[in-house]
Amino acid sequence: MELNDFFDCIQTAADDSHKDSFAAFQEAQIVALIKTAEESVQTCFFPNDSKPKVDAALVSAFAELSVKYMCYGITTLHGAWKDTVQNCTYSVVGDWFKAHDDLGEKLLISYLAAHKFNLATNTDLMKAIVKRLCEKDFLLTETAYAKSKMNDQPKMLLAVVHQCAPKQYEDVRKAWSDAFPGDLLQQLTGRPWFGKYQQTDTLFEYYLRKALENAANLITNSKNHDEYGATYYSGVGLYGSWQVLHHHEYDKGVAVVQWLDNGLAKQYNLRSSKTMKTHFDDVQSEWRSNYPGQAGCVAPDTLIRMADGSEKAIRDIGPGEQVLSEGNTVSTCSEEHIRNHSITAMYGINQIKPFLSLEHAVKTKRGWCSLHPALSNRINPHFDVQHLLVGDFVQMLGRDQSGNLTLQWVRVDEIPVEVRESAPYFEGHDLHFREGKNSYFANGFLCLLNYPEITIKRVMDNLAAMTPENRTAFLTFIQENRDLVGQVFGETAIHQFLMEVQHVEL
Repeated sequence: MELNDFFDCIQTAADDSHKDSFAAFQEAQIVALIKTAEESVQTCFFPNDSKPKVDAALVSAFAELSVKYMCYGITTLHGAWKDTVQNCTYSVVGDWFKAHDDLGEKLLISYLAAHKFNLATNTDLMKAIVKRLCEKDFLLTETAYAKSKMNDQPKMLLAVVHQCAPKQYEDVRKAWSDAFPGDLLQQLTGRPWFGKYQQTDTLFEYYLRKALENAANLITNSKNHDEYGATYYSGVGLYGSWQVLHHHEYDKGVAVVQWLDNGLAKQYNLRSSKTMKTHFDDVQSEWRSNYPGQAGCVAPDTLIRMADGSEKAIRDIGPGEQVLSEGNTVSTCSEEHIRNHSITAMYGINQIKPFLSLEHAVKTKRGWCSLHPALSNRINPHFDVQHLLVGDFVQMLGRDQSGNLTLQWVRVDEIPVEVRESAPYFEGHDLHFREGKNSYFANGFLCLLNYPEITIKRVMDNLAAMTPENRTAFLTFIQENRDLVGQVFGETAIHQFLMEVQHVEL
């Protein structure tokens, strides 16, 4: 009965379409051995995998493949990783499979052991197998079966004898050679055990890549800290702004680099001389300021470039007049004209005396910049205003030698600031456009018209940011004084606002 079960098992093993075939077992064992045969590979890449129960000789032999396969895998990673390995195309892996094809027989014995056929110790069964393999009736049946199936069953049966009854192998082989016509036996037994893996990589993408990428991207020693950077003070040293650098330091892929440097990769001459960056410091910059928060604009005598090319003081510009804006476009002024009589600080650029309030942004090669970007962005966050620095290049409008208007980039060498701690404070003016882009040329510099957008959504966002107590107090005030508020802001706007706040939780 046991003998028949053995031959049934071999028949299943040779059927590649069967879920319990030897081909499926072999692939699973090869992957498991690649992951665990070499201790440092398992520790670095596959710490949670268990070692397969196979012959110790298999583990020893596969340790070399384990190292070579992971080195090959590193060459497929993005970035600088591929340069840390040398002399390691897939042919290095394929050559190992060619040189160790005989290990396929040992894997077959492991397959049979997994199915309860321990032929190394069950000598009675092994004798019965050898006897059956030499019987004429069996050989006739096996020959006919082999011709119809053309699979690896003959190779497997001879491999069992070769591994477990080597003294009888030559006799069995001769009996089979006599029974099989022509070169049929050679065709069936000459195919390599590892032929599938000798030319093409069929394992890495499915079984190994994810673990390798995880190890290469593993972040360790993560820590955050802040550092104070550049500081800028006003001309009298009362107000200033300072840069806070938020550092996120961490190591990435350290274990993989250590494995390459300390492991067998060097022994097999697969480690290149290239170094790999493993320590990173991601820095985000934030500017803080103790400048007063009054939004201002520009000094009243600031010259604005009009659409016809002339210049006019901002205080004298009225509704309907057209000014030159960014991109050689024209913007039309509305009835709104902003005046602020309590500006405490203004700045200039190079030799131009202070005429801009600190949050008023100018166009640079980095985008819009001001001396108080935090306030600039509170007014309208979508402009993403940055801090103006010495060394920036600002856009200016001037005239060439022929008298034609021309744009140029001018380096910022100095940022003069003037502060008034008490009255009389600076007076500031600004425009509002009903058509056009939010920019104009002031004293030649392209400036941002950062007029606050007072929309229902923005009011609702601010309302949501309030404490529950303040939100309740504000909404109660609006409800109790609806008529007065409607007269100031318009009945349509108040009606729309009250429709929106119906959904706000108090």
